[in-house]
Amino acid sequence: MEILFDISSLEEKLKELESKTTDAKFWEDSEHSSVILKQINDIKSKTESYKKIESTLEYIMELNEL
Repeated sequence: MEILFDISSLEEKLKELESKTTDAKFWEDSEHSSVILKQINDIKSKTESYKKIESTLEYIMELNEL
């Protein structure tokens, strides 16, 4: 089975990118920092959307069991 959306990998990547923002030198290169911040926002958006969909699906499945 092919994995189309690997949430755990995205969450690991998010942690990695967020840890870079704590380095004082990170903010010295505004071009690089803006690219990283955009990646962080994109990953957060994807993971939050995934979690909302997952929660909704679980709720629907519970309703279906009634």
